[in-house]
Amino acid sequence: MTIRPRPACLASAAKRTTVVLGVAALYCLAGCTSKSPPDSGPSPSKAASDPHGHDHDGHAHHDHAHGHEGPHGGHWLDLMSGDRLVHAEWTHDDKTGLIAVYLSDASNNEPVSDPPPTIEIEIRTGKEPRKYTLPLTATIREAPARAAYSIEDPALVTALAIIVEGSEPLLRATLEGKAFEAKFESHDHAHAH
Repeated sequence: MTIRPRPACLASAAKRTTVVLGVAALYCLAGCTSKSPPDSGPSPSKAASDPHGHDHDGHAHHDHAHGHEGPHGGHWLDLMSGDRLVHAEWTHDDKTGLIAVYLSDASNNEPVSDPPPTIEIEIRTGKEPRKYTLPLTATIREAPARAAYSIEDPALVTALAIIVEGSEPLLRATLEGKAFEAKFESHDHAHAH
């Protein structure tokens, strides 16, 4: 006697296979083979005025890529609330699943005054957003001064590595009663982890 699968089961299996292959393809495209030329670094005049080499006067900074690594080898985000800007550098370790975020005040490159006890990463995929809470792990006064937050979660590292349209990963912090937010952007992996 031969048992034949029902056509609905075949369609469901085909859909799952397509989704898995699609995610794998996206991961390969976002992988560690960037062909972009290395950053030549900031110009001397701008480097003196800002910790990562560009002027904040005269243009909006929300949701743009800085194009170079931060002092911890990470990626830059600008958290905005009204006209106040806070720099966030985020790093990830693909092997351990560690995500670290460093906050500093953009106006003086000092740790944010009165750093919050936690910050949050939210990823919106589907109906319910997934929230990750990162506790304050240190306030470091030596250069580069910053407030440090971290979480060990391999699923979060993977989600941030595969930023797809509609996932909208956000970094959120409340400083001095004001809500700050920045959107994570796709980045290349052509840096040391």
